[in-house]
Amino acid sequence: MNKNYLYILVTVFVLSFGVIAIMLIVENENNRILRVDNDSKDVISMNDSADNTVDDPEQDNGSDDIKGEEYVDNGSKYQEFSVSKLIANKDKKQILFYHASWCPTCKILNDNLNSNLVSIPSDVVIYRVDYDDTQYNQMKRDHGITYQHTLVYVNENGELIDKWAGSLNVDEVIDKLNNV
Repeated sequence: MNKNYLYILVTVFVLSFGVIAIMLIVENENNRILRVDNDSKDVISMNDSADNTVDDPEQDNGSDDIKGEEYVDNGSKYQEFSVSKLIANKDKKQILFYHASWCPTCKILNDNLNSNLVSIPSDVVIYRVDYDDTQYNQMKRDHGITYQHTLVYVNENGELIDKWAGSLNVDEVIDKLNNV
């Protein structure tokens, strides 16, 4: 009996150490930074600056809504992402909402945000970023986005301040933002 207990204890210790190591690696990946070129309004990944790789998140993908869902662009509190909007709102708290049209929880949050625009403080802007749009792949890598329905609090340069997933309503988003 003692050998089995010791074996289990050693196994749990080794697995725990592996999980901690993986968490540290992921945290390091999450702290990558986006640099915004203020002249061209392009997002340039710090990781790719040596080869001057540039993603242009302002390209029109032909759709302003989540396939069939009504999208309200109120011009300030909840809107589609673009670099120029990120720069224009640099004095506000900015959140990127990585959503997908096929994601049921994304639809819940999207509908709630659209229905409760008055609940979003005037110093906060929430941007929708289409998780499936390839023009945002580098941004997703830089922010460590591995699945839809992830929210990222960024500074005026697009640098990650905090990241979380699963908020289903505006109150949860604002509570999380206020506790950062």
